[in-house]
Amino acid sequence: MEVKATAKKKAAARTKKKAEADGREYGLQDVADKLQELMADFELYESRVRQLEKVTMELTDRMKVLEKRSNELVIEKEVLCKARTIDRGFNANGRNNTELYQLIREAVEACPEYANVTKLCEALKVSARGYYAYYKN
Repeated sequence: MEVKATAKKKAAARTKKKAEADGREYGLQDVADKLQELMADFELYESRVRQLEKVTMELTDRMKVLEKRSNELVIEKEVLCKARTIDRGFNANGRNNTELYQLIREAVEACPEYANVTKLCEALKVSARGYYAYYKN
């Protein structure tokens, strides 16, 4: 083991003498080459990090959209479940939308950022125009 260490020291000394004979300091060119290599790697990694940040931002935005839609669907499901339990008396047109409009209104008041009136009206098969007219009066 000690013999190998001595052989390595002798090889390093020969390399140093050869480098000095060539007129350059020992290892200076090697250090410069290694520095250039590291800078190229750094630029490559930096570029990759920027790409990953962009993808992460896109995925985050997409996740927010999907989360919003998921919350809308939960509200829509709750309104539909409540609508099935309503015992509606029908008017001359065969419809009584008052209770359905009230369900929509409750959902909008409970969660205004996720309750979509148009989609809730479509799910309950009532017109959004009728809903707004009912609550305007």
